[in-house]
Amino acid sequence: MGCGLPLFLLVVCSEARAFDKANCAASAYSEAYLLSDLPAEVRVSLQKDRFGLDELSDKGGDFNSTDVGAGPHRRFALAAVSPTRILVAIEHGGRGYFVELWEFEQNNGKWRGDERQAMSTVPNSSRGLAAGVCK
Repeated sequence: MGCGLPLFLLVVCSEARAFDKANCAASAYSEAYLLSDLPAEVRVSLQKDRFGLDELSDKGGDFNSTDVGAGPHRRFALAAVSPTRILVAIEHGGRGYFVELWEFEQNNGKWRGDERQAMSTVPNSSRGLAAGVCK
C-alpha cells in the first residue's frame, strides 16, 4: 500500500508534463508582432507591470532602456498565439534590463495571465518564446 501513492503521483506528474509539453510546442502558435494583434483583455493586463507602471510601447516604438528620464520603460517584443494560450515577451528597460515572459490562458471565455520567467535577450521567434516560458 505504501507504493501505491508514490506511483499515483508519478503518473499524475507524467501526465501533467506531457500536457505542458504539448502546449509548449512552437508549431501550435502563430506569431503576433503588434499589441493590436492581441485580444483586448491581454493588452489591458500587459499595460500594468508588477510596479504599477502603465506605459507600454508597441514593437519598434519609443522605448527608454535606462533608469533615467521619461517615456515608456517597457516595450512589446513578440507574442506566440494559439486559440487558448498566448505567450508574450516584453522588454523591460533599466540598469537591470531584462525581457519579461508572460503566459495567458483562456478559461471560461476570459484571458488570465501572469509573468512567468525572465530572459536577458528578446526571443526572435515563437519557438524561442515557448522555450523561455516552458522551461
